[in-house]
Amino acid sequence: MTLKELEIGKSAVIKTVGGEGALRQHFLDMGVIPGAEVTVIKFAPMGDPMELQIHGYELTLRLADADQITIEQISSRTRKHEGARNINQSDRKSTRLNSSHT
Repeated sequence: MTLKELEIGKSAVIKTVGGEGALRQHFLDMGVIPGAEVTVIKFAPMGDPMELQIHGYELTLRLADADQITIEQISSRTRKHEGARNINQSDRKSTRLNSSHT
């Protein structure tokens, strides 16, 4: 099964990353690596591209690119990523701690 075939709200583990040369390296640089867990968030109104959550951030991929990534569907992710929400809370805590020292 490829990433292109994964439905909205479903999760999977990346098994292999296709493509050649610069395209494959671009996938790897974006964190699309074997063993990574991904969830499909949504598709654009015309169906292409698709938005994924991977490593706690959102990534948009064209369907032609997603078709080069093989996956194994899973029932649920092992880690729940909250995205920027956690980062913002950490920043607020840090700001409060720093301001209490003055």
